[in-house]
Amino acid sequence: MLYKYLARFEEAERVYQRALSIARRAPRRNLSMIASLYHNLGGLEHARGRHARGEPFARLSISLREQACGLDHPDVATDMAALAGLLDGQGRLDEAEQLYERALAILERQLGPEHAELATSLNNLGAVQYRRRRMVEAKRFYRRALALKQCALGREHPDVGVTLNNLAVLYKSTGELSAAAKLFARAGRILEAAFGPKHPSVAACRENARRILRNQRSELHGPPPVLAGYRKTKQ
Repeated sequence: MLYKYLARFEEAERVYQRALSIARRAPRRNLSMIASLYHNLGGLEHARGRHARGEPFARLSISLREQACGLDHPDVATDMAALAGLLDGQGRLDEAEQLYERALAILERQLGPEHAELATSLNNLGAVQYRRRRMVEAKRFYRRALALKQCALGREHPDVGVTLNNLAVLYKSTGELSAAAKLFARAGRILEAAFGPKHPSVAACRENARRILRNQRSELHGPPPVLAGYRKTKQ
């Protein structure tokens, strides 16, 4: 998991596969542990942007977890949310949204509406609504996810940085540039403290913040004036 967060994906895959091999050969197989390893292999492919390759891992994790824990267990909901993320990455928004909603319903029923485990599904439902251009709903999901994460994890946790970045993207798209720039800057600081300045998420946050500031300066000064002359120059 540490290697994945540091974007050292090949090392992460080797260690996950080694752990999976050991777990599958054990005399008394722990289905829940194996399900977690498949869940994490799916998450690794998600981080690499290889969503279709991660889908079989996520489906295996759900199947094994249901055998180990039952259909209504919070860990099954977490696996559903992971599969939804991979479907979302393939543009299968209807399937993803249904899975996120099922996962959220299980978590709310089993853990309560204020539990931190809800935050990932809320964040990702926000992302689906954003892609559907349903900005009011997206903002509501992102804000609820952010509140839960900050309460459970603290204001400087990297998972908080992820939702701050997503909310900033939404603000940028709705023209709330000042709010977006502040959130991008804060997300960048949090992620850099956690993962270092070379992590791709840090670079993305920094670049987004810089672009907004450049745009704001351009708007402040206005377009270049048209010089007087014999004939008006086409712009």
